[in-house]
Amino acid sequence: MLTLNASPGSTSGRCRSFEAVIDEDDFAALLADRLVFATDVDGFHTRWSTPAQRAWCEASVAELERDAFADSSMQPQVSAACRFVRRPGHRAAIGSLDAIEALLAGEVGMCVLPL
Repeated sequence: MLTLNASPGSTSGRCRSFEAVIDEDDFAALLADRLVFATDVDGFHTRWSTPAQRAWCEASVAELERDAFADSSMQPQVSAACRFVRRPGHRAAIGSLDAIEALLAGEVGMCVLPL
């Protein structure tokens, strides 16, 4: 349940509640200058479980958008990371929760670059 002011600049103090669906990946991207998706896999892979499987160590937004990751279960996280790093000074990474310290240090997982 969300509660918002009835109208911007309202001095009545009245609030209005309503049900809404919020994408948690996009919401998280609004709150920080660094976005880390800690998952149960070691990073982002395209063409999972095929001979053409590829693990990404780092990738630019352009590369990720060009490589057609839409069929990946990681698509929501990759999309949110791409939108996030387009803002100056913002960094994003995707990797394993089991290696969270190394992920935060940029030693494992995938780093998403704004270029």
